[in-house]
Amino acid sequence: MLASIVLLAYWPLLLGWATIPSGDAHDCWLPWRSLIASILQDGALPQWNLWQQMGYPLHADLQGPAWYIEAIVLGGTVGMGPAVQQFLFLAYVIIGAWGIRRWLEGFGASATGALIGAAAYAMSGFITGHAMHQFAIISVAWLPWCLWAIQKLLAGPSWRSALRLALLASLQLTGGNHSLLILTAYPALAMVLFELWRGRSDTALTMDRLRWAFAALLATVLLAAGTFHALLEVAPYVDRLKGLGLEQAQVNPFTWKALPSVVLPATATLGPEQLGTDPTMANAYVGAIALLLALVGTFRLERHSGPLMLALLAIPAFLAALGGATPVHGWLWSVLPGMDLFRFPGYFLYPVILGLIPLVAVGYDAVGDRLPRRVVGFGLLLLLLVGLISGTATLSFATLVDLVMSGTEPVPKPDGNTVLAMSLLLWAFTALSVLLAKCRWLLPLLAVEGIVAVHATRWHTAMAPLAPAALNELITAYPTGPVLPALAPMAASRDGQGPVAPLWRNTRVFQGGPSHDGFNSFWLSQHHELVAEHPNLFATMIARPVVALSWNVRVASDFSDERIDPQRERDIVLLDEGPTRVTSKGEGTLSVVDGDHQRLVLESSTTAPAFLLVQQNHYPGWQVRVDGAPVPVVRANVAAFGCWLPGGTHSVEVSYERPGLAILLQVQHLAWFTGLFLLLWKGPLRMVTLPVAAVGLLAWLFAVYGHRSKAAELDDGWRNLRAWGEQRPGITWVVNTDRPLPEQLPDMRSFRIDAPDRAEALAAVLQDLPDTVVYAWYGCMPTSAQRAWLARWYAAPVDGIEQPHVGAWLLVRSDRTAPAQMLHRDAGAVRLNAASPYGRAVRIPVDSLQGMGGEVVLRIRYQGDLSGKGRLVMEQGTEAGTQHYEAVPLQGPAGQDGWAEALLVRRTEALLPGTRWGAYVWYDGSDSLNVKDFEVYLEKIPH
Repeated sequence: MLASIVLLAYWPLLLGWATIPSGDAHDCWLPWRSLIASILQDGALPQWNLWQQMGYPLHADLQGPAWYIEAIVLGGTVGMGPAVQQFLFLAYVIIGAWGIRRWLEGFGASATGALIGAAAYAMSGFITGHAMHQFAIISVAWLPWCLWAIQKLLAGPSWRSALRLALLASLQLTGGNHSLLILTAYPALAMVLFELWRGRSDTALTMDRLRWAFAALLATVLLAAGTFHALLEVAPYVDRLKGLGLEQAQVNPFTWKALPSVVLPATATLGPEQLGTDPTMANAYVGAIALLLALVGTFRLERHSGPLMLALLAIPAFLAALGGATPVHGWLWSVLPGMDLFRFPGYFLYPVILGLIPLVAVGYDAVGDRLPRRVVGFGLLLLLLVGLISGTATLSFATLVDLVMSGTEPVPKPDGNTVLAMSLLLWAFTALSVLLAKCRWLLPLLAVEGIVAVHATRWHTAMAPLAPAALNELITAYPTGPVLPALAPMAASRDGQGPVAPLWRNTRVFQGGPSHDGFNSFWLSQHHELVAEHPNLFATMIARPVVALSWNVRVASDFSDERIDPQRERDIVLLDEGPTRVTSKGEGTLSVVDGDHQRLVLESSTTAPAFLLVQQNHYPGWQVRVDGAPVPVVRANVAAFGCWLPGGTHSVEVSYERPGLAILLQVQHLAWFTGLFLLLWKGPLRMVTLPVAAVGLLAWLFAVYGHRSKAAELDDGWRNLRAWGEQRPGITWVVNTDRPLPEQLPDMRSFRIDAPDRAEALAAVLQDLPDTVVYAWYGCMPTSAQRAWLARWYAAPVDGIEQPHVGAWLLVRSDRTAPAQMLHRDAGAVRLNAASPYGRAVRIPVDSLQGMGGEVVLRIRYQGDLSGKGRLVMEQGTEAGTQHYEAVPLQGPAGQDGWAEALLVRRTEALLPGTRWGAYVWYDGSDSLNVKDFEVYLEKIPH
């Protein structure tokens, strides 16, 4: 029943019509999980993030979640993508509601009362508002179960209850939000002390409780050993763990202006300007029915009861949620351990929910079989108010609240028809309850009220109008990792929304290219120092690639940042101590010849000894070998590291080696599964639970031990590719690769395209070749744009071989001059400049595109200065506004005629139904951009 309520409330997620909203869900959770999956599926541990924040230890990020058993099992099997992300969200909300029901029953609530309390929890605004905070949602799932496990241990201390608590607590510690853990720990501790005080006369019971509680604590440390290790290891390297100042800790509180969201959830859809805080912290909805029952329950609480204790603690928690508006948050920040470790006082609403939900169950059980008519009447007025306001949230409610609160223009709200329909359904249930006035109608009423609340705020705090297939297509278009980094300036590897919309942070995880960018609460202190206190030195670093040679080595204490000229001293390296040798100016080359997630193999050739700068964070575990022999790793440029290289030609291996961490992960997780099997062995449902646990263990074993590295698959694939090629002599080969080929075949040319919307390099390579060629790939799979370009100018592959990461097609040039389904063509030339930055546009209903089949291709040819940020723009929307927007930069070499070509390809199945797809060219440069052959057509592209 709880699952049905949740799935009805979030049905667009279930059906794949929407995604979890942008923000942390896409900018943190998805990239980190995807990277963990990539590392596992490459058979590589430990988990180092090469691509973001100048590289950092993902295993030491306390919200990584590198040690979380679910992330390991799913990452190493089905992988991590947008669809998995939202199914996990639904699962965690259901799990949390189930845990609340068990917890409330532990207080003596009836089965129906506990069910109603659990439904109120699942539909609460805290969950809807924090949908983008996936780590908070994981805590919403496991914390109720931890509270229930504490109840069970206090009621019947034994090895089973201690093990149960340890298993559940380890899930919260390794996967959840530690802010919510800290906030929940204090009510949980109060409950424990309260129960110990009540049973103080029974000395034997008290000792049993303490003994098994201590055993649970030790078991938890073992089952979450990775997280505790990360906490201890990273403490000297992260300023955040030293505590936040009060002003930092009070960012984004709950506000008085957001208070109407308690019964009027659409309030949370207003912007930060009106709310005075981030909308995710402004949804305190609990519902009229829940408030009504909680009010009844308040007057029926027994003295010396657990619910009374939680209700009393909820009062200071609510005041603390208001941040600086009251002194309570400041008092708690200064007195209670852990309160200075997290921002966002709005999180204090969670212990408020925990104090309120037991009152709901108590109130239900107190009224008996029938509700008094006056109670129903009062509830009816509140329900009608909620339904009316929610149903008109698109226009009149927003207008009213905006005028009352700030007098600003309202923010338009989409999907008003759905909200109104749900409100009408709510009124029908309410009318029925007035006639019957029976308590059994409260559950469906509360469910419908909660569904209305979710849909009244769905596009802002719960769901985004983007199909997960559309986002997944953009992500999976990039080559499967690891991809060897190109030695381009790190400033060129910047996060941005254009290539992987709607992601706009941490996109380098998918795109490749090491970056100093990143969005995460986890930043190593030395990198903070580099960026904040050494801006000139930092400017020289982002102008250089991830690994670079230098003959300009200075002592940091003798050469201040103010003396650095980013142009004149662009190759400077500062060391903490004096150079061990004096270098003379030399010349040299450096190339990346191999690598994986924690290793780069370089080839250097220098005329004089040089310093090799590696732009990864200086952290324990990095090793450097020159020609196989270890050399000292030297901290350089405040936060990076490097080593001295002798003159001449050398092989250099830079690797992150922490084999003990992989062992620790295996010990922790195998201990967890052992504890799970011990707990289930004599359980009442062991015939069901034991097979499920066995499947989970097999999935974990496959995730950790069942994968071959990409390097091994490349070796096997190349041998097969070479054997296939020997049967077709005399044909020119072109190979897309990010690394040197094992050997060169006769008449073979290599190029590199690892971005999905690039085809111009392929056009340049093939334009002067014979009509029959072999198009091959080695590490970089064909992108969608390449496939579209080949489908346009070549017939379907005559023959081919395809293996993981390696493949080849035998292609013959086609005499076809146009695709089968041309939807729009404008051959005329258009000049774009600052006065006229927009080119011609095309708009096509998505429903008609999806009915035709194939993929939609946008093609242009262009000529001019590309430094002015020319963009190919695609968007989807309705008359109410744009729902999805992409802006892909124009770049690439011109052909023999001086014109470059650009292709964008999108699967029609991934477009948003009911919208209009549009495309145009945009340019804002000081010069001009010439555009011609603007085409939109459908193509059945081979995959």
